[in-house]
Amino acid sequence: MVSSTLLLPVMPVPILLPVMPVPNPDSPESIHTILTCNSDEFWKSFKNQTLPTDVLSNAVVENIIRPNTERLRTADERYRLDLLLSALLDHAPHPLGKRYVAVCLDIANKKGHDGVVNAAKVWVQYLLLPSQFVYFRRNVYLLLNS
Repeated sequence: MVSSTLLLPVMPVPILLPVMPVPNPDSPESIHTILTCNSDEFWKSFKNQTLPTDVLSNAVVENIIRPNTERLRTADERYRLDLLLSALLDHAPHPLGKRYVAVCLDIANKKGHDGVVNAAKVWVQYLLLPSQFVYFRRNVYLLLNS
């Protein structure tokens, strides 16, 4: 029996990334906790094919992002959250990614205007610009398990 070991390259800790404060690094909020929906509710919306992805995406831009532009811009003045959300829809590498973003924003909008702002903030904080702590923790894990 031949065993193989997958060696992952250890990436250096990025030094110049913008660091956003993490309220509690031990239990980061996921997009689902911000949306306050359960998995069944999400998947029901995601798998509902009566509304094609492009139509849903366009509806989200017209009915959710554009009406909330000022709220999104003032929520975090460092970033243009309105453009971020539009870009996530416009430049998704796959239609399922586009559908995921559209469904999340649709559910967030049903929870109130703060839901859309909070979803955008979570994507910035935990997906696009995660804290250096996340990279440090990953590198320590890789070192200890190599």
